[in-house]
Amino acid sequence: MTRWLAGLCLTLAGGFVCGLHAAPTVPQPALALPAEASASRHADLAALKADLESIRRETSVPALGVAVVDDRGMVWVAGLGQARQQPPQAANADTMFRVGSVSKLVLSVAVMTLVEQGRLDLNTPLRQLAPDIAFDNPWEARHPVRLVHLLEHTSGWEDAHPSEVAFNAPKGMGLSEALARRPATRQSRWVPGTRTAYSNLGALAAAHVVARVSGMPYERYVQQAVFDPLGMTHSGFFDDERMQRHGANLHAADRPGVPLPYAHMADWPSGALNSSATDMARMLQLLLRRGASAHGALLTAASVQRMETPHTNLGAAAGVRAGWGLGNETSGFGTSSRTFHGHDGALEGGISRLVYEPTLGVGYVLLQSNDDFDAFFRLSRRLHQHLLKGVPPAAAPPAQALPQALQNVNGWYRHITPRRELTRFSEDLMELSRFEPIPGGLRQRFLLGGEQRFLAQGGELLVSPDSGLPTLARVNDPLAGDSLQVGANAYQPVSRLRVIGLLTLWGGGLLFLPLLLLSGLVMAVQRWRGRAGALFAPTAAMAGAASMLVATLLAGPVLGGGDAEFGRWTWTSASVWLGGLGFAGLSALTPLLLWRTRGRVATRAGRWGRAALVVASAWLLGLLAYLLSYGVVGLRTWA
Repeated sequence: MTRWLAGLCLTLAGGFVCGLHAAPTVPQPALALPAEASASRHADLAALKADLESIRRETSVPALGVAVVDDRGMVWVAGLGQARQQPPQAANADTMFRVGSVSKLVLSVAVMTLVEQGRLDLNTPLRQLAPDIAFDNPWEARHPVRLVHLLEHTSGWEDAHPSEVAFNAPKGMGLSEALARRPATRQSRWVPGTRTAYSNLGALAAAHVVARVSGMPYERYVQQAVFDPLGMTHSGFFDDERMQRHGANLHAADRPGVPLPYAHMADWPSGALNSSATDMARMLQLLLRRGASAHGALLTAASVQRMETPHTNLGAAAGVRAGWGLGNETSGFGTSSRTFHGHDGALEGGISRLVYEPTLGVGYVLLQSNDDFDAFFRLSRRLHQHLLKGVPPAAAPPAQALPQALQNVNGWYRHITPRRELTRFSEDLMELSRFEPIPGGLRQRFLLGGEQRFLAQGGELLVSPDSGLPTLARVNDPLAGDSLQVGANAYQPVSRLRVIGLLTLWGGGLLFLPLLLLSGLVMAVQRWRGRAGALFAPTAAMAGAASMLVATLLAGPVLGGGDAEFGRWTWTSASVWLGGLGFAGLSALTPLLLWRTRGRVATRAGRWGRAALVVASAWLLGLLAYLLSYGVVGLRTWA
C-alpha cells in the first residue's frame, strides 16, 4: 500500500520567479561563500557515492543513473548496478533509462526555441495553432485554451484516462492518431487560465503544435533543435537500436528479477523519453547556465526564467510564485527555504528526477530502473542533502501580522483541482483540510493527517518555509467564488456540516465494516448449526455489501493499483467493477430485507440487533448515495 500511495505523491506541483504583479521580498538565508559551499560538497562526494550504492543494494534497486552538476560542469556522472541481468550488463553513465514526465522539460525547451525564432507565441489559442485537435471548452469565445495553458497545466483538461495510459500503442504511432483517441477527455472543466491540474494530454497537444509549426515530425525537430546542439547522443523517444543496445531493463518493485517489456506510449512526447545520466546532465547544465551550452546559447536567460515562472492561474496573477511554469515545477526541501526547479517522472518500472537550485548553481539527476518509491525518496533525499552542503539553514523570519485579506480565514476547505474526475471522490477526502491562523501565518491541517505552514512576510501573500516562495493567496474563482490558491492547488470553503457528513460516512466504516463482517461470520456459523433466525438474511446481505466494499477499496493496494492494472481488464479493474456493483445491489436490498423482519423478532436482544442493523443499513445507503453522486459505482476503469 505504501508503494501505491507513494506513486501518487510524485505528481508534484511547483514553479517560480518574477511574475505579473509585485510580490513581497522573500529573504533568502545568507549563503556561504561559493568556494566554501563547493568545498563542503567536494568533501561529501565520496560519502555520497558510498551512501547511494548502499541504499541501492539495501533496497534491491537493479540500476541507477546519477549525475551531480554545478554551473561549471559535471561533478560526477555514473551508472550503478546492473542495467540488464541476462546477459549481464553493468550500468554506466551512458545507460539509457526511461525518464517518464521529465520528457516535458524537453518539450518546453523545444517550444521556447520556436518562440525565440518568432515562429510561436505562447498566448496563441490552440484552435488557431492546431484546428485539427478536438477539444471542448465552454468558455472558448472569451477564454480560449492557449498554448501556454497546455504547458502550465491550466487548460482545465483531465489527465489521461487509465485506459489511455495502459494502451500499448503500435510502434511508430503518430501524434494525430494518438490525439484521435478519447477526445472527450480533452474538456475544460473550469475557465482556462484560472486553476491548475496536471495533464499529460496538454503535452501531447503541445508537441503536435511543435510539429505543425516546425514542419517536421516532433521527434526530428527535438533532435535537431535540442539534442544535437546539446550533444545528447543517447536520447530518443522510441525503442530504437540505441535503446536496445544501451537501455536498462525496467522492473516492477514487487516482481524483482522479471524485466518488463518495452511499453510504447500513445502520448509519447509527454513521458516516453529514453535518456542517459550524461545526457540529462547536459540538459541540467543548460538550465543552470540559463540557456547556454558548450556549443553556444540555445536559449536566452529570459526564456529559461519563463520556463520556471507560473503565469496562468489566479494565484500567479495575485503574485504566487509556487506552481507550474512551462513543464517545470518547484519544490522545497525541509525548511531550507531554497527554491528547487525541475521535473519528476514515473512510469511502470521506472522513476526519475531532474532538479536544480539556480541561485546555488547546483543540481542532480536520478534515474531508477524499478518503481520502488521508498528507495527513490531515500536516494533523492540524500542527493538534496548533498546539494545543500555548506549552505547555512534559513533563519526563522520575525512573525508578522496576517494580511487583511487572510485574517478571517479559519475553517474547512475542499480541493477543487483534481487531476482526474475519476478520483475526485477520494481527493475530496484526502485533501480536505482546515486552514487556521497561527502566530505570523496560517496552518493547513489535513483531515487524514499532516500539515503545512505559511508565513506572513509583508504584502498580501504567505510564504512557504520549504521553498521560500510566495505560495498562498486568496483569490476569486469565476466558478467557485472565494477560494485559496496554495501553490498549484486551489481550495474552496465548505461547511462544517459537509465535513461532519464525510466523517460520518467514512469514519462509520471503521465501526460498521468490521462489525458487519464479524456478524456475517457469526450468522454463517448459526446457519450451519441450523439456528439461523429472522435476521439472517439482512445480516448476510450487509456482510456481503461490506465485503464487496472492502474488495473494491483494497483492489489497488493489494492487487496493484497503477494505471497498467486499472486501464485494462485485470483482477484489479474487475474487482473495482464487480465489487462496486455488488456493494450497490446488496446495500439497496437491505431495507427490503429488514422490512420483512417486522414482528418476527421476539427477544429483547433480537430487537436491539435489528435496531443496530437499521442504523448500519442507513449508513450503507448514505455511502452508496455519496459514491453514486461521483459516478464511481460499477466503474469500468478499462473502458
